[in-house]
Amino acid sequence: MKWRPGSLDFVFFFLAATLFFAAHGVRAQTRGGFQTSEPARASGLPGKVAGMVRRVDDGAALRKVIVTLAPESREMEAMAVRTDANGQFLFPEVPSGRYRVRVQRNGYVGQLFGQRGGGPGLALTVEPGQTLEKIDFRLERAGVLSGMVIDEDNEPIEGVEVRAMRVRFLAGGRERLVIARTARTDDLGNYRIPSLTPGMYYVQAGGRGEGVRIGGPTAAVGYGATFYPGVPTREQAQLVQVTSGNETSRIELALRSTPTYSIYGVIADAKSGGGMRRYNVGFASGGGTAFTNVDRDDGTFVMRGLEPGDYNLIAQVWDTAGVPRSGFRSVRISNADVQVVIEMGAVSMVQGEVRADDGKPMNFSGMMVSLQATDDRGVSPSGVIDEKGHFAVSNVPAGTYSVTLATRERDLYLKEARCRGQDAQASQLSLGAAEILDNCSLVVARDAGKVMGTVKQDDKPTEGMTVVLIPVEMERRKIARHTSIGQSDANGVFELRNVIPGEYFAFAVLAADDAPYFQLEYAERNRDSAVRITVKPGELRSVDLKVAKAQ
Repeated sequence: MKWRPGSLDFVFFFLAATLFFAAHGVRAQTRGGFQTSEPARASGLPGKVAGMVRRVDDGAALRKVIVTLAPESREMEAMAVRTDANGQFLFPEVPSGRYRVRVQRNGYVGQLFGQRGGGPGLALTVEPGQTLEKIDFRLERAGVLSGMVIDEDNEPIEGVEVRAMRVRFLAGGRERLVIARTARTDDLGNYRIPSLTPGMYYVQAGGRGEGVRIGGPTAAVGYGATFYPGVPTREQAQLVQVTSGNETSRIELALRSTPTYSIYGVIADAKSGGGMRRYNVGFASGGGTAFTNVDRDDGTFVMRGLEPGDYNLIAQVWDTAGVPRSGFRSVRISNADVQVVIEMGAVSMVQGEVRADDGKPMNFSGMMVSLQATDDRGVSPSGVIDEKGHFAVSNVPAGTYSVTLATRERDLYLKEARCRGQDAQASQLSLGAAEILDNCSLVVARDAGKVMGTVKQDDKPTEGMTVVLIPVEMERRKIARHTSIGQSDANGVFELRNVIPGEYFAFAVLAADDAPYFQLEYAERNRDSAVRITVKPGELRSVDLKVAKAQ
């Protein structure tokens, strides 16, 4: 039977439905594009989450999609279901809490609920007894990269790693080449990298210390890192386009074999202390470290399978006191094995004090000073600020750094950092081996502003858009903390807290994996799409933005 609005049957059905919901204490609401049904008296009852997954191109329902409901609380476990033949899914018993929903299927680009471009998506809040409906997705077909890897004699290479890589821009104007997905060649030298988000990629094979072993034997020959179409650096490389639902094939790479070398080392610890000791050794990279246990009790180690290049080594010694001591050593391999000694304690220290710019007492609990390495092969140590405002960052290897402040307080920011009389935020702080720098002065301000507003597209509030405030002054853009970023919610509303006072270009753009808005020249290229605003100390600034198509 079909009911027409206004017909007698329809009126009777509507009245019956109204009485049913009233009797059961349920009211239907729409929030942020999905529908909720909330019992009026449902204390402690589990909720439900339901939705549908379709293809983005033709709207067809997608079955066998894995849907994961991941709680933000660590005390709760994630749940997963699959869509049925109609593309529908249901989580029938969901404890109250906040969740992220992710969908994934072979041949398609995975997606978070509320995600646009490369954005973080939106969290769902499930109240006791509540039903969240229309948690819907539209998936785009993924792309594929395939090809062959051969050596200098045109013979296929088996087992070499091939990487699809993209550039990601970082706050402060830096950039990093990140791996999207990898694959290894088969016995015919063929590779296939599936499930790629459509876009432009660098393709690289070989290198990256694939054959590195600490202690055990390894291959005597490696293959130097090579970018498509057969060049050693990214600057010379050619980008490869991956399109939705298609395979970009015949991306061939010719690698040249290169001898590998070893580092023979010993971890020297003058403060032995006696008793059992445990040694670790590894590489510093990307601001962090990766350690491997050293099997030998005397602190000696061997790293094999290393190609020519520069390496930052880091070692630790753990003794019965349970407090590790660290040591660092930079090594260059040219065309022979290298012998090194990594001395524990041959590290630098940065000390100083922190004060409030208004001269009033400040609670420093939970605040830390961090040294951010400017080299991707460096580490980024930090130190706690005590109750009197003093700090000490120890175990600092030689290198260049910028000084930052880590705090949970929303209104605080690092206004000034001076070491050796120089600005240590914008410029680089250079440290040698075993150097003690004890005259750093940090000034903290607690008058950060806040920027709020609405993002619209075609005069409609738009969710999931990236909102970014870029300083007008180029020198401030080089300080990562001075660029603020956020996302519009289900009602198109955004809120950026802890904004450092100053002049900004405000943008609302589609989220992107490569974060192009962190490029130093981004604001100049897209100035016509920006709204210029001034944020005064402690001010709540309101601004409405239109979604811009960035260049």
